[in-house]
Parts: sequence; C-alpha cells; structure tokens
Amino acid sequence: MVKYAVPAYYILACAEASSNLSRFDGIKYGYRADDAEDIVGLMRKSRTEGFGPEVRRRILLGTFVLSSGYYDAYYVKALKVKALIKKAFDAAFEKFDVILSPAAPTTALPVGQALSDPLKMYLGDIYTVSVNLAGLPAVTMPCGFDKGGLPVGAQLIGKPHGEGTILNAAHTYQLHTDFHQKGTGRCAEMKYEIVCGLEVHVEMNTKTKIFCGCTTAFGGAPNTTLPGLHWTARCASRAQPRGGGGAR
Repeated sequence: MVKYAVPAYYILACAEASSNLSRFDGIKYGYRADDAEDIVGLMRKSRTEGFGPEVRRRILLGTFVLSSGYYDAYYVKALKVKALIKKAFDAAFEKFDVILSPAAPTTALPVGQALSDPLKMYLGDIYTVSVNLAGLPAVTMPCGFDKGGLPVGAQLIGKPHGEGTILNAAHTYQLHTDFHQKGTGRCAEMKYEIVCGLEVHVEMNTKTKIFCGCTTAFGGAPNTTLPGLHWTARCASRAQPRGGGGAR
C-alpha cells in the first residue's frame, strides 16, 4: 500500500487546503493587502500576496480534485485508499507492537539547497504520509550515516494512542547507540544537537511564511507571532544546529 500513500495523501491534503484556506479572503481571516480598489480586488490581491507558490499550487490541485466530474475520480478514491491503508496497519498491529521503517528515501539535501521539482519533493514523504493517513503516532531517530556523512533516519510507528510505546522504544535504541550524539563531515562541524520536532497546525491572522511569499531560505528570520495555536500529536526527534530554533 506504500506506493499509493503519496498520491492519496496529497489529493486529500490539497483538497483540505483548497477548502480550509478559502476563508483567507483578507476580510475575515488572514493577511490583508493594501490599496485595493474594491472588495473583489481586495480578495484577489490579498490571496495573491498572502499565499506562497506551494500554497497556491495546493489550492489549485485541491480545487481541481473537488470539482464536478473529478470528485469521484480522485477525492473519493483517495478516501478509499486511506481506509485500506488504515486496515493494513490494523492487521499488522495484530501481530506487532511497533513497525520500523525508513524515515525518507534519501538522506538530507545540502544545507540551503531546495528541491525545485515538487513531485520529487512530495515523493520524499513516501514513508511518512501513510502514518498521517492512518492516524498513527510515529517518531523518527538517527540510525546511521551514508557514504557522504549525512545522517540516515529510521521511523518507529505505533498503534493508535501508542505514543508511550514508540517513545520508550526510541529511547531504548538511543541508550544502546550513539548516532544521535555524533556526526561526520559537515554535521560534525556544525555541532548538531537533538531536539524534538513537532508538526503544528495553526490558524493565523498575520502574514507568515506558511501563508505568504516570505523567504523560506535557510537562515531566514523565524516567525515569532503565532496566534491561535492548535497543537497536534506528531512528535519526531531531529537534528538542528545549536542556537537554532523558532517556528518556521
């Protein structure tokens, strides 16, 4: 089912983006543009300036899959795939307490280098999005290094409400290994430390990196104003340079 996870996830995620972000019109929610001539212009200008390229791409894809004539062909099928993925995990957890998988198909890109191909960027999530579709807890942890000295991540997936089990398993693994304490090449030079990374769902009324064309380049200024936070429960350990931080 893994090969179906990415298309199903992005169909559903883009559909949700199209629906949920429709409220960001510059009047009731979100960033408001200046110097609009009328209300239609205000909405158009606010959404054009307020959403970055990736957000606009997801809105367009989501609007397409939810449109008449394509709803059954894409959105409904993606919901069926989501149910099948959940069923497959349920069957696996009848035999196992924890599932171990790769965290990503490749190691990290060099610092400051972004993927210009959205499809390749989406395929980088192939091992993690099935967890989101099934509504399961997961944690990632360093488990080694590739030939270039870049860290390799492993993912532990648990049963529903099994956060304690996977965190204990990850902690036990790190008690018996030291991958999380060392690095090679540039990783060693940058003196990485392990921090806890949380996936955060937020509703914002300010112009931010999530909903605007602001720079997302490495080293850019962090967002500091995050009103209306609603935390979710996906927790993963990752490495970042010491002294880093801030919501991005």
